[in-house]
Parts: sequence; structure tokens; C-alpha cells
Amino acid sequence: MRKLTKKNHAREKTSKVLTSAVSKGKAISKLTSDERSSVKFKIALTETLQNPYTFRKMKPADIKEFSSFLSKTVGRNLSISKVEQLYLRTDGPNGAKNKETIHDAERITMHFDNGSRDFRIHGYYDDFDYFCVCRIDPHHEYAF
Repeated sequence: MRKLTKKNHAREKTSKVLTSAVSKGKAISKLTSDERSSVKFKIALTETLQNPYTFRKMKPADIKEFSSFLSKTVGRNLSISKVEQLYLRTDGPNGAKNKETIHDAERITMHFDNGSRDFRIHGYYDDFDYFCVCRIDPHHEYAF
């Protein structure tokens, strides 16, 4: 399995491969609210997860929480706006979004829960509207 990098990403965004919501030449990463409701929520692991928020540190119950999040979002083919409406955490000290430097790039990060008070998944949207996971925080230990 190859690592997904800028070099082996698709050169152009196509509706057949990536999403069915390409509209009138707009860049997908600049989604309007109408487009957010039609683009499906997708998750990607594009880089290694940040220590200590990795799979290696997770217990079986923690992995079940992550699986539950996948089932409730990607498994139900929910749109980005629906996932954000249901699971986006907005009560942190910085609100729903936070600027962070991740792998030498400044990103707007967000964090979701799965309906549980403890579980959190942190990441950012890439240029192809995948939610790129950078941390899995099963016990809400990371200070967002």
C-alpha cells in the first residue's frame, strides 16, 4: 500500500473519482453551504497520527468507539454538513475550529465526537474534502 502524497494525488478533481459535487469550476475545498449538504463525509489517514493519539495506544474499547464513529458517519453516507451538525464539537476554548501546524502546514482543525462525552477525533479537510485524521483521542485528553 502506498502512502498518499501530493505527488500521487489526482492532478485534477473529477466527479467520477472523488465526488459528485463538482460545480461550475469551483474548487471543492471552498464549499458553499449548499455544496456541503451534498458532498459526502469521507475520512482519510494521509499522514501518521500524532503521538500519543495513535492506534498503538488504543484499547479494544477505544477502537470500538472509533468504529462507531465510522459507522455513524461514513457508514450512513452522511453529508459533510450533516456530520458537522450532529458530531462537531463547538464548546472548546477556540470554538469548533482551531489553527494548527500539522506536518509543516498550517491547517484549520476541527474535532468530532461520536455521541459519547469522552471520544474525540481531530483532523482537517484537505483539498479533496476528505477529513484527514491527525489524532484519535478516545478519552478527551488533548486540550483543543
